[in-house]
Parts: sequence; structure tokens; C-alpha cells
Amino acid sequence: MDTPNQLTILGLGSVGAAAAGRIRSLLPESAGIRIKAIDTDARKLAASGIPDADKLQIASNWRQGRGCGGNVLDGQRALAFDRAKIETLIGRPEFLLVTAAFGGGTATGGAGIIQSICRKNNIPVIFLVTLPFTQEGHSRRQAAEDTIRQDLLSGADAVLALPNDLLYSVLPPTTPVLEAYDMANQEFARTAYGIALLLTQNNLLAPDTADLAAMLHRKKSFCSIGIGQGTGENGTDRCLKALEEMLQSPLLGGADKLAKADAVIFSLIGGSTLSLGEVRQTLDTAIEYLGSSTAVLSGASVEPSFGDRVMMCAIAVNFDDQEEMNAVAEHPAVPQEKKVRSSRSRSGKHSDENQQVFAFENPSKGIMERTTPVIWNGEDLDDPTWRRRSASLDQGSIITAEAAK
Repeated sequence: MDTPNQLTILGLGSVGAAAAGRIRSLLPESAGIRIKAIDTDARKLAASGIPDADKLQIASNWRQGRGCGGNVLDGQRALAFDRAKIETLIGRPEFLLVTAAFGGGTATGGAGIIQSICRKNNIPVIFLVTLPFTQEGHSRRQAAEDTIRQDLLSGADAVLALPNDLLYSVLPPTTPVLEAYDMANQEFARTAYGIALLLTQNNLLAPDTADLAAMLHRKKSFCSIGIGQGTGENGTDRCLKALEEMLQSPLLGGADKLAKADAVIFSLIGGSTLSLGEVRQTLDTAIEYLGSSTAVLSGASVEPSFGDRVMMCAIAVNFDDQEEMNAVAEHPAVPQEKKVRSSRSRSGKHSDENQQVFAFENPSKGIMERTTPVIWNGEDLDDPTWRRRSASLDQGSIITAEAAK
């Protein structure tokens, strides 16, 4: 098990594991970042390049090394089966960065399990996920968005969702599909790498997970990302070159994405020669591309293995106001006039104000959907009592506190 105060990147599902493997090839040993991977697909997990000690093939007896075939419930069930092993693999890092592609089975179904483990062990967790291409079908996109909305926003410290369709804005129509997917995965891995180094030690400017959580917590958002690199012995030219390359990055979708963003995260990483003057001028120049109301979080990190190379990373975030998950929406304010719920007033008269009716819905059995039902005296005990017994609801009435006196 990991010792405390370490950053861990967890690749969840096939794409997430592949991204984690790419990040591992980029990271120097001195970075002090652990790379882990979880998947049901044995072949793709092996191809990730992550050592056996740092990866876990889950539900092997049930799935027998096969993926979940896009079935979200199977993905949830797979991670639930091996929850204890997953908890051991994750350990107790200072924070966890999860990389995944939503819309399939393992990652989409299992993300909620990862979040539950982190919440139990008080581990800050950030999800960096991709959303399916349009041509992958509406059902996959809907499954991805449902997972973000229902399973992650209520508990994750931050959720960054990257639509793969951004590639359409910069790639010519003749681009081969495999090349487009590979480019998306490459940029995705480089962005995770930039976030990881942004939040590690050796920072010149040091935002942390709390800063990121304060910016993104409980809000549904979509993001675009840009990565650029520059080289040189010293001076600002290398940093400005990295900035220019970042603005042309395929998954950013153009510099105007920064101006239209609700929030932007900048990360500048360089070798030991990176100076405060370079950092200030580069970040000041980058901020000029932002809108007047755009929130900004920026940081600069020194990684000696970079030598004379610098890397600039930008994450432009747009919130979905229609789907914002805030405390007011989840917990409506209590009316100022206190009300006492009762089916009848003390005077025996009904109030003119009718009690609200609770909307009973047919619940899903979740991962138990395919299991053998529990039958007792001819009744399926997996069904709620109100539905089995055809219960009726007395709507009653509500009376004010004053009338109840």
C-alpha cells in the first residue's frame, strides 16, 4: 500500500489505462507520482505498459479477461466485486487523479465506486474524463453525462469533462479515424500530466486541490485543453513559443475558447532554469486572452528533468447553467412560514391547502438487475413494499403552525 502524501494517477478502463501508460512514459522518476490502472480487459490492460504491481484486472473470474462491452451495469458490478482489492491498490495518496473515457462500460459504471472509496478514506479526487464522439451514438453520450451528473458531481472534488468532438473543429474531414482517436488520447494524456505536475511540489506558484475544487465543485462543466512546448537556454522566447503552440492545440479549439470560458486553468512547467520573470511574463500574456469575467487558476512548477524545455497547459472550462448541481437545487430553502404536516387539523376541519404528493417511481435494481429474485410467500422482496402491496397514499392536508395552536 502507498505511503501518505503521494499523488496517484489512476487509469480507469481501457482508454484510461492507456492514458496512464502514456503519462508514465512522460514522467521522470523524480516526480514522485504513482501510476495505477484498473480494467476488466486483460489484453488492453497488458498493453498499457504499467507494471503488474501497479495494475489490477478486476472481476477476472466473471469477465474472464473480457471488457464490459459498453454495459454500464456490468462495469459497476465488476468494480463492486473487487472493491477491497481496488482500495488496496489506490492506498492513501494525498490526492487521486482519475483518467477515463466515459460512454463505455468499465469506466462509466465504475467511476462511482472509485469516488465512494475516496470519500470513505478522505482522499481528494479529481476526474479527468473524455466524452464520446458524436458518431459513437446518443446512448453512449447519455451514459457518460448521466454518470457525471448522478455519480460524480455530488462528491468529487473536481470533474473535468472533455468532448472528443472538439477535434472536428481543427482536423480536416479526410483525417483517418484512428489518427483522430490517437490524437485525442495523446492530448488527453499530456493534459493529465500537466495537471499532475501543477499540483505537485517544487511549485513556483502553488495552487492545490482545494483551489481546483472551489472553482469546479458541484458544477456540470465541459472543457477544452491546450498543450504547447518550447525549448531554449533561457529567456522568455521558449515560454512564448510554448504559449503559441498551446493556442493552436487541436483539443483547445482556438484561442477564442479562452475568451469565452467561465474558468481557465494555466500550468507552466520548466526545468531548474525557469525563472520568476519568465513565469510572470508568460502568465500575464496568457491572461490577456481571457474574458473580463473569466475565473483563472494558474501555477508554475519546476521539474529538473525538463532541462531547457518548458510546457504550457491550459484547461478552458464552461459551466452548464441548466445542469448546475448546487446546494440550492439539491436542498431547496425552507419557507419562512413554518408548517406542520397533518392529515387533519385539531378542529377536525381540513385545511384548504393540499399536501404535496411524493412522486413514487419504479426504482432500478442497479447491479442486482440480473440476479435471481428473492421470492417469499409469492412476493418478490426486491420490489419495494408499497409497490408489492399496491399501497395507497393518504394525501391529507397541511395546516399552518398558527392554525395548529
